Amino acid sequence: MANTPFLEKEVTEINDLIKKQKPSNLLEILSLYFPYDTEDGGSEEIEIVQRKLENGNTGVFYLHHNIPDDAIQAVKVFLELDRQAPHHWKVVSIKTHWRCWRSEKTDEWGISDCPLSLFFGLIEIGFHFI
Repeated sequence: MANTPFLEKEVTEINDLIKKQKPSNLLEILSLYFPYDTEDGGSEEIEIVQRKLENGNTGVFYLHHNIPDDAIQAVKVFLELDRQAPHHWKVVSIKTHWRCWRSEKTDEWGISDCPLSLFFGLIEIGFHFI
């Protein structure tokens, strides 16, 4: 994880949601940030792993493969949480990165924008199909 670039996300909003909604477990906290459902009939795969970190905090690793998106192939999200009391958590950090369907190296994780398909790129710059 150290050599792969991650995008650090702001944690204030999710911590405010945690205070307001009072989720009872880590999956509920994860779902406040990133939904973990899939489309019916697709080939999507979701992996969620929880582990104790060296600093005593809890890490939740979320990996979503084969996303039905034109640009993004997969997303990884890492949440570091500090347990304040039973069933009361504070998100310390959120890191994310992704893989693109159309890039020079589709097996590498990064934080650069993913290229769109030619079709969607033409629509974005104003070409219209008859």
